[in-house]
Amino acid sequence: MVIGVDVDGVLTELFKFIHKEGEEFAKRRNLDIKKNINGYNTKEIYGWSDEDDEVFWNEEFLKYTDEVEMKKDANIILKKLRDEGNKICIITARYNCDKDNELGEISRLHLLRWLNKHQIVYDELCFSPRTESKLFYVIKNDVDIFIDDSVKNLEEVSTRIPVICMNEPYNITYSNANMIRCDNWNEIYSVIKNLKVKK
Repeated sequence: MVIGVDVDGVLTELFKFIHKEGEEFAKRRNLDIKKNINGYNTKEIYGWSDEDDEVFWNEEFLKYTDEVEMKKDANIILKKLRDEGNKICIITARYNCDKDNELGEISRLHLLRWLNKHQIVYDELCFSPRTESKLFYVIKNDVDIFIDDSVKNLEEVSTRIPVICMNEPYNITYSNANMIRCDNWNEIYSVIKNLKVKK
């Protein structure tokens, strides 16, 4: 089986980072701290302007890429799945990673370092443009099941294959018939082990 895996919010504790660093950033810049816990990104969570949001990520992006926590047991479960004969295909729309320039090289290098640091195993690593659908890479790599946290990605990919939604406040109200919701990587393992893939 080919298992497709997102990075941010699936392998990483993206929203723990945003909630911690976002509050500290708001205090430093004397911004009102208005948290919408169901927001999907920093602008939706904090109600920032485009300018404040850009400043935040310019200041925090490399810290995020190097220091963000890994979701508990992600590396253990992926290794187990791979040892059992599955192929792991990481498909990420990480900021700038798809760019063919110096910034893209830096972003890819930091991601590769983070994956290596946390001993995340994989067979393929695909960099999807943020404005395009991950479905292209799902089809290209013959992925059988895909794990993501983004409603947009879950919606698009579930038209072709089953998807697993990594449970987060911003996607809690979303559901569809070809999706299974999981709270953690141990639940994901159980779902995949019991999955009957149609070939």
